Amino acid sequence: MANIRRTSQGKYSVRWHAPDGRHRQRTCPTHRAAKQLKLEVEASLALGRDWEPAVARGIVDLEHEVLVKFVQYKSARLRSRTLRRYAENLDIFVRFLRTRQRGRLTPRLLTRPNLEDFYHWLQQPENGLWGRARSKDTARKIVEVVQLAWRWAYDSERWPDLIPLPRRIDMMRAPAVAVHAPTWAEMDACVHQLSGWKRELAVILRYTGLRVSETMQLRWELVDLERGRLTILRQMDKSGRGRTIPISHHLSAEMASWGQRDGYVVSYSGKQERHKAALAKYFNAAWAAAEIRSEVWTGNSTKAFRKGIKSGLLRMQASPDAVDFLQGHQLGVGARRSYIDAGFLPLEETVALIPKITRPNPASLVIVG
Repeated sequence: MANIRRTSQGKYSVRWHAPDGRHRQRTCPTHRAAKQLKLEVEASLALGRDWEPAVARGIVDLEHEVLVKFVQYKSARLRSRTLRRYAENLDIFVRFLRTRQRGRLTPRLLTRPNLEDFYHWLQQPENGLWGRARSKDTARKIVEVVQLAWRWAYDSERWPDLIPLPRRIDMMRAPAVAVHAPTWAEMDACVHQLSGWKRELAVILRYTGLRVSETMQLRWELVDLERGRLTILRQMDKSGRGRTIPISHHLSAEMASWGQRDGYVVSYSGKQERHKAALAKYFNAAWAAAEIRSEVWTGNSTKAFRKGIKSGLLRMQASPDAVDFLQGHQLGVGARRSYIDAGFLPLEETVALIPKITRPNPASLVIVG
């Protein structure tokens, strides 16, 4: 067994007896590092061998040790979807490093030149999904996760003197672009181009402006058609807050005709994860088939409904705070956020403004101005 004692210099000494009876000790700068060392020492002693520093044991494994520990550390602090994105981004970084070095990947690969090359590598079509180049903004977000992992590994004190000093690189942010929202008629035209579970999803998006991830996880037990309510659980909500919102009576009537009310509301049964489900492919085709302006839906063909709902309701003089709450956005900015009670918002009146889905008249799709 090993024990920890605080030294007169304010540090922490880990002491133990090696298998050959010799007294051993090592000083750590923090109590946390000392506890980690104590666990490592006792694990080594249990196997009948003395503990040795990382330099003596061998080189640290960047892929299976450092990056895995970082994801484990973040698992207690991030929502599951965000954590999955972090892990996926780090896997992409490992794939890039495999083009530079075979065998075990080491922290020595954490350099500014490698980060810069990785940033450019991400934007090459042959390295993207389905042969498409990533945008500069997407590449930046992936590199930022690598930089977070590098900084954490350096600060964690798990691998003293083995993690290089963290570096950062300059990356471009996407310039602000004008927002082009679809009209109610344009959204209706898209809905009518879809069938099956894709149409069910589109109908809910058209009447609520919910996020796709929220809608695809929505189960029938969270829907009260008689009262016209649905609940987004905390684990479904991007903000982690959760909410219960009223829904349009048009949507209630539509959903009442969908047959069995058990399991997931959207009847997708494919093998791909529900929140992915190749949605862009289907919705891109639907918007294009309906001959809707490309600037409305290009880049995110499902989020176009969120833009359409918000813009359409605000044009009808709906309460901005009510619209934000219905869509799961934060209420107010700065100090206002602490004083808005969602229970006082005109939510029922706001959803009552949402018009019924109708078969579009081609003349109604003409945008003036």
